[in-house]
Amino acid sequence: MSRLAAVPGRALTSVSLHAVQAARRVLGTASLERAVEGKVLVFTGLGSEVERDAADALDRAGATAVLAGEGHGCPLTDPEAVDRLARSVLRSHGGVDLLVNGTTHAPPAEGLDDFERAMQAGYYTPVRLALAFLPGMRARRSGHIVNLRSPVSRAERGPQAHRLSAHAALSSFSRCLATEVLHEGVAVSAHELPRGRDAEDPGAATALCDVVAERPRRSGRSVQPLGRR
Repeated sequence: MSRLAAVPGRALTSVSLHAVQAARRVLGTASLERAVEGKVLVFTGLGSEVERDAADALDRAGATAVLAGEGHGCPLTDPEAVDRLARSVLRSHGGVDLLVNGTTHAPPAEGLDDFERAMQAGYYTPVRLALAFLPGMRARRSGHIVNLRSPVSRAERGPQAHRLSAHAALSSFSRCLATEVLHEGVAVSAHELPRGRDAEDPGAATALCDVVAERPRRSGRSVQPLGRR
């Protein structure tokens, strides 16, 4: 029985099966399953097709996937809702093995409120969830936090300072935290999702599954974009 919560109004089966099959070819039969089976995975945002397909593929591989975002009853711009989510997950599952802070949609900024919303969803919420689940990871000396970001093209029209500011803050947090917890058995990664047509390739979801399943071996490799590994 699938453990993946349904996304309202959307089926996640069209590409994800191909992602699982491709992951098996890349990682070896059942290696993805060995990496994530029985693990508790919290996946936020799900702002892209790649993330949705990867979440479905990881669920099929045996992870217990908890999805969080606007479509799952947890607005990532609401600190109280995020705290309630963290408490609920810890109460229900006892701990989290994998936290994937996904991307969110940020409309063009017109004022300070837009910057605050972008920073809340794109920086403070990932930090809030990381700090909520980190004590358990440290105690078990096992866990992986993956911070994702969507690419920002200079060719895109409209103000992008609010998105870039959140991206920069989250990347810095990832680098610093990766160094701090390196010797405690916890891995921290920051990755950029593919842009444009590359995002439609089922291999992009496979690459994200690989990122989640394979822990970084050392701090120097902990922050790198997808597709450039």
